[in-house]
Amino acid sequence: MAHFVQIISHLKCKLPPAQLENVIWEYVQFYNYERINMKNGLTPFEIRSKAK
Repeated sequence: MAHFVQIISHLKCKLPPAQLENVIWEYVQFYNYERINMKNGLTPFEIRSKAK
């Protein structure tokens, strides 16, 4: 997550706020719904869904 914060800090100077918000939203979508956990082969969303 620290790497992401560094990237956002850098982009904050270069992108308009609306575009920066879009970049952050896309990353959060990827992180929660597309990124596969190597331990169990599930996305974070799938892991949370199974816990219910």
